[in-house]
Amino acid sequence: MSTLISVGDAIRKYGDAQGNILKGHGRDHTTLLLVEFTDQANAREWIKQLLAGLSTGPSVLDTVRVTSTEKQLRDREAFKAAGQTADAGLFTSLVFTADGLQYLGAPAPQESQNQTPGQGRSGAFAAGMRAAAVHGLLRDPDPTDWEGEWWEDATAGKPSKIHAMLLLADNKLAERLQPAVNFMTERSESLGVRVRITQHGKRLVEDGHDIEHFGYADGVSQPLYLDNDEGTAPPTHAIRR
Repeated sequence: MSTLISVGDAIRKYGDAQGNILKGHGRDHTTLLLVEFTDQANAREWIKQLLAGLSTGPSVLDTVRVTSTEKQLRDREAFKAAGQTADAGLFTSLVFTADGLQYLGAPAPQESQNQTPGQGRSGAFAAGMRAAAVHGLLRDPDPTDWEGEWWEDATAGKPSKIHAMLLLADNKLAERLQPAVNFMTERSESLGVRVRITQHGKRLVEDGHDIEHFGYADGVSQPLYLDNDEGTAPPTHAIRR
C-alpha cells in the first residue's frame, strides 16, 4: 500500500522544516557559502537574521530568508498552476556541520543506531568528510588532494574550519542571485561569520532532462513522497509500508 501523502498533509506535518528535503529547490543557479563562526553571539544573530529575512533588493522576491517546506510546496503548486512560469524568487537553505553545532552550543543530531558499526553512515556526520573512514566509504579523493581553499595550511595538514553552509539559489543569476551572494558575503563578514569557500553550480539540461553532474543517480533515485508526483517516476520510487 502506498504511503504517498498530499501536499496539504505534507505542509501540516513538515511545513515548519526547511525546504529542499521533500523536493529539490528546482532553481537553475546555485551558490554555496561555506562559513566559519568566529563569535557565538554574532553567529546566533546571523542565524536569526536569516530566519527573519534580509532584503537584498526592491522586491519581496529579493529577500534572503530560510525557505520553509510550506513555502516551497505552495510556490511549487503556484508554479505548476501558472504553466511553469511563476517566479518564486530566491531559495535559501542553511545547514550545519557537527563542529558548527558544537560551536553554537547545540546538541548534535542523533545518528542512526541501526547500522553495523563501521559501516553505512554510522558516525559519519560527527566524524566529518575529511575522516579516512568517511571519505574512504564514499570513495572520495584523499583530502590532501582537495582544492587549496579547503585547507588553511595544507602543508601543516590544517584544514579550513567549516561550521555551516548557506545555499542561495535562483533562476535569475545576474539580476538576483549574484547581488544576494554579494550582500550575504558582506553581511556575514560584518558579523564575524567568515566566508571560507564560495562555490557556484548550474543546472545541466539536455533534451529536456536534467543531467547529473558526476554521473550519480541522486536526482532519479530518490523516493517519492507526494501523491501528485505519481506517474512522474517509476512506481518503485514511492515510499511503501
